[in-house]
Amino acid sequence: MFKESSFANEICQPMAVYYGDRASLNLNSENIDNFKNLKFKDSHSFFCYEIKICKFAATLFSDDKDSQFAYLVQVCVESDNFFENTFVDANVFLEKDFKDLVEYSIILPSLFNRHHQYVIDMESDTVCSFRAFGEKIILWKKSNGLS
Repeated sequence: MFKESSFANEICQPMAVYYGDRASLNLNSENIDNFKNLKFKDSHSFFCYEIKICKFAATLFSDDKDSQFAYLVQVCVESDNFFENTFVDANVFLEKDFKDLVEYSIILPSLFNRHHQYVIDMESDTVCSFRAFGEKIILWKKSNGLS
């Protein structure tokens, strides 16, 4: 999403990555409404999703003096139906909105029935460029046969 921007060279602290593989939609009425926000037409497809969370200096996104850090959450959802477009989204949460970040991050996996889920805890990783964070994830997925 940010590969070609100067943002890709900003320093961040990787936090976590959530990856869901071959997930089918839980077709209850509440989930259908949330699913429509993803703009997929075929609710009977299988989906893969990725949620990337990293921490930046808050000044990169806001002038809020009460927040030292900002958290960027990127979401990517792909259908196995190649006629569907990939859904991508990104949101920034300041420290004071951390509860909103948690809620935002758990909504997507809850849309689906039981499926293979992977979590990469990256909090112990060293700071790196945002681009390098993405490259680490690509390498992890390749080494685990997920891409």
